[in-house]
Amino acid sequence: MDITTNSSNVMSLIEEGWHPTATAIKILHISESTLWRRKKEGYFKPKTHYYVSGPHKGAHYFWNVSACRDTLCRTTAPVEMS
Repeated sequence: MDITTNSSNVMSLIEEGWHPTATAIKILHISESTLWRRKKEGYFKPKTHYYVSGPHKGAHYFWNVSACRDTLCRTTAPVEMS
């Protein structure tokens, strides 16, 4: 899927369950840092959990909130070592 950020494409993505970062974190009830941390840790996969609007540094991310929620629900809390 090639993503550009014109208004008709953004509306189409939202209708399909893909949301920009600011909206996704509100729906998921997590912080932006948690979202990026889970991506960095490998919980979220490209084209399943997120798309990037382009290769440049300021590219927009769109998140499949349903897929992210499913992954977060299956994630176990870290065990504290004593």
